Amino acid sequence: MTVEPSIPTATRCALLTPVGQGAIAVVQLDGPRCREVLARVFAPTNKAAPDAWRSDRLYHGWLHRDGRRIDEVVVVLRDVSGGGAAINLHGGVRVAQRAIGLLEASGCLRAAPAEMPGPGSGASRFAPVAAVDAAVLAAPTQRVVRWLLAQRRVWSAWCDALRVALDRGGSRRRFHRDLDRAEAVWPAGQRAVEGLRVAIAGPPNVGKSTLANRLALRSDEQTGSLVFDAAGTTRDWVSHPAALNGWPVLLIDTAGVDSVGSDRSADAIAAEAARRARQVASQADVVLAVRDIQQPAAPLEAPPRAIDVANKADLHGDRAGQQSGLAVSAKTGEGLNRLAAALTAAGGFDRLSDATPALVSRSMRQWADNLHRALDRRDRASAVACLSMVSVDSS
Repeated sequence: MTVEPSIPTATRCALLTPVGQGAIAVVQLDGPRCREVLARVFAPTNKAAPDAWRSDRLYHGWLHRDGRRIDEVVVVLRDVSGGGAAINLHGGVRVAQRAIGLLEASGCLRAAPAEMPGPGSGASRFAPVAAVDAAVLAAPTQRVVRWLLAQRRVWSAWCDALRVALDRGGSRRRFHRDLDRAEAVWPAGQRAVEGLRVAIAGPPNVGKSTLANRLALRSDEQTGSLVFDAAGTTRDWVSHPAALNGWPVLLIDTAGVDSVGSDRSADAIAAEAARRARQVASQADVVLAVRDIQQPAAPLEAPPRAIDVANKADLHGDRAGQQSGLAVSAKTGEGLNRLAAALTAAGGFDRLSDATPALVSRSMRQWADNLHRALDRRDRASAVACLSMVSVDSS
């Protein structure tokens, strides 16, 4: 079977999932010739003819080019007429690239994820709803997905109400207040999508790597930070994606800041590891300043969101009640619920609500600033334009 680029470009394709970040990638097809494109590039295992495909079934099979298999996939048709479909394939970068290239060669127009119809509703007519839709595609946890879907409903109703107020010349004071509140929590909204960066720092051999593994729901025997009783085991920073109370966190395990070896080459390596540790800590949203519970708390450096963590409470439980910081045991898990709550608060996640609007990206914040100015000037035309101006960059 030969793939020919003759399908009209009214049929579009888009990779909906972040590149290379998951085991499964999802490619969406949309357009009047969707079924025809699939007939050229998809061979179902049950060998059903395209005109027999139904929207209420999953079809296992293979994507192929000229009969050569590209990947094993599962295809779901969105409706009986074949106007849309989702192709679920393996999440490797190269596999996704080849799938998109195959669809483009079959005549599909490559589109951005936000340009594709949303779940059952089509493209949004309101800018903030479109921005939230784009964020949903990159949402790292189920809790974030649920919160963003609630935000979608909140922003849709909010924009409807503002449009009515603009048409009728009503008061806009409430909308100013709502935008102020949304802007106040925008860093937390952005972190909900991108993840809270948490650097785990401190002297050597205080249990930083064990703490990182525990928070990431790993055991020391699983893939993660290498753990050993000797000081200086961690030589460079290692990152662990995790979810704390459902919110995304990137845990960054760093080298001990005063790790020094016994010879000149080891000294140089340790010094570089310490330099990198300090650099990572300076760029993090939150720093966990980890120490042995027997050690006194050191003055916490910038950023101010540092959390004093007194580890190894399982060995010296009698000191737990004497601590100014959080007493925990990375080995047993003691105190980690309190630490997770402290990180949730430090990230601002406790300020995010399903019932009130929040901003989830820098571009959304710029949109809010523009709308603020239009409302201040009582410029109805500019305010209406802001509502419909789709700005979906989630950076």
